[in-house]
Amino acid sequence: AFVEKQLACIHPLHWRSIARTYRTQDQVDSSDDCQKLCHREDQCTHFNYQTETKQCELKIKNGSDVVNAQHFVTGPKTCDTSCFLFGKGYSSPEIAKPEKKFSAFDCQSWCRDTNGCAHFTFNTDSGTCFLKGSDAPGTEREYPGDLSGPRDFCKGEPAQPDTSPEKPPGELQVQPGVPEGAGPEQDAT
Repeated sequence: AFVEKQLACIHPLHWRSIARTYRTQDQVDSSDDCQKLCHREDQCTHFNYQTETKQCELKIKNGSDVVNAQHFVTGPKTCDTSCFLFGKGYSSPEIAKPEKKFSAFDCQSWCRDTNGCAHFTFNTDSGTCFLKGSDAPGTEREYPGDLSGPRDFCKGEPAQPDTSPEKPPGELQVQPGVPEGAGPEQDAT
């Protein structure tokens, strides 16, 4: 069984994506509102939010390429985990050398931006991301620290993580097999 733990989604304060910005919106009240703007646009894959200027940058491409930057928060267009398999990993061959990633959502982002990637497995214990091809379904195996999913975002409603800069943002309490929003959420401490 998947060991229930905090599942990170939004990067901690002071990190920003270096991917291309296709649109900037001024006077956005919070990182939650910035994420909602991103979720409404098909081409948006992730966002940066500047906490001091309240500027929201809508991004495309790989959201896992981040750098340290004062007063920034970055995260995916959604923190929905309804299409993830908890406690299971794909045993099919990797299509790229495994890499360390901040979260399963960053692993999914890297998959979306990699030719031939159709699925991913993320080990929550080591932070290792494994990219898998279209041959992954049917090769699932039980592994407590793994979670797996498709290259594309889950189709559920946008999650509402608390990404306020006053608190450390970014971790959601996820219950295996329970769609986001149906289980309890907790802030990181």
